[in-house]
Amino acid sequence: MSDCEHKWIFQESQHKTKVSGYENYTAHYHRIDVYFCEKCCEIKKVEQKESVGLPFGGIHKVSKYAPIWYQPKGE
Repeated sequence: MSDCEHKWIFQESQHKTKVSGYENYTAHYHRIDVYFCEKCCEIKKVEQKESVGLPFGGIHKVSKYAPIWYQPKGE
């Protein structure tokens, strides 16, 4: 399949968020974008991860502190 001139088609995005800590909270953002090749049906996953320290009271609005790349398209 290495001789394929890939034509990648976006399939889906998976978003995962996890908060850890006790007094100092950290939000962990993980996004997985899945693509497949229209010609050879190979699947490719592109992962991005980032951790962000939350300010006091930030645990109630974790999505407000998400990185730009984590936001779903159209928001």
